[in-house]
Amino acid sequence: MKSSNKSYPRRDRVAGSMRREIARLMQVFQDPRAGHVTVLEVEVTPNLVDACVFVSVMPEAQAGETLQVLNRASGFFRTQLAKAIKLRHMPKIRFAYDDSLLKGQRIDNLLMQVKSHSTVTQLG
Repeated sequence: MKSSNKSYPRRDRVAGSMRREIARLMQVFQDPRAGHVTVLEVEVTPNLVDACVFVSVMPEAQAGETLQVLNRASGFFRTQLAKAIKLRHMPKIRFAYDDSLLKGQRIDNLLMQVKSHSTVTQLG
């Protein structure tokens, strides 16, 4: 699901409300098979029928199983969202793994290594 360049204020408000509420629900969602989940972003289609919830999972090795658990529980999340957010129809929810935080950490680590290496060569 790719966002278009066109601005949809209502869609953005719904996505923001969903992100906040799903993040809150993750605090009480208990499943031993799920890792620690952080809700990064929610993208909603312009017609508000579908929503993709992008999450990061720690530890990364549990990402696949955690996504399966979350997608099986999407009905629970949708029901809870419908109680908290007043919409005529709550979008169908699909969870997707977003590894951008890990990629950012890897880039930071590489930059730190380059910086420390350049400092060592300047001193030597």
